[in-house]
Amino acid sequence: MSNAPEKQYIERKPKARRMLNFTSSPACEEILRVIPTRSISALSCWAIRYSKDQCLGIFDAHTTSSDGGLRRALDESINICLGCAEATASPRTAIRRGAVGPALKTVSRLACAETDPTAQAAARAISVACASVRTPSSVFGFLFYLAAAKAYDAAGIGEPVGFYDDFTAKVMAEALGSLTSETEPDPVNPCRIFLKL
Repeated sequence: MSNAPEKQYIERKPKARRMLNFTSSPACEEILRVIPTRSISALSCWAIRYSKDQCLGIFDAHTTSSDGGLRRALDESINICLGCAEATASPRTAIRRGAVGPALKTVSRLACAETDPTAQAAARAISVACASVRTPSSVFGFLFYLAAAKAYDAAGIGEPVGFYDDFTAKVMAEALGSLTSETEPDPVNPCRIFLKL
């Protein structure tokens, strides 16, 4: 009989991915075809509004922070970024643009500080959507954090990869419907951002 110590196995908890990156759905490919036909302003406004509508409720349900000041700062930062996206050339534009940097830092800092994976994914979706006022490609990128937030909210982080891939495809289809109904093609001032999967 061997005197070797018995091996102990540690049960590993499922690890949440910060974002879901399943990209081979028809809706995902169609979103990439639609984006270059819209204006940057229209895309950014849509992304910020859509992330806010889809993610704030999820964030509030799962956040580990009880600091109401942080939540108010999040709302204020979203409004600043949305105001910048909506603004036209005017003296007011410069003021809003000057406030965008601190607003983006606030949202990003809140996302990084969040420990719950669902709340963190929701905050990151909002953060990346808000960043579209400076980085237009974020209009596409925020959708993968949104998919993670909605999937984790619905089923947690322990499901098979295939479940999250299917869920991402569903989120992309919903986002495509919103994007095409809430924005119009702009042949005069298209954003001309061509993204590849």
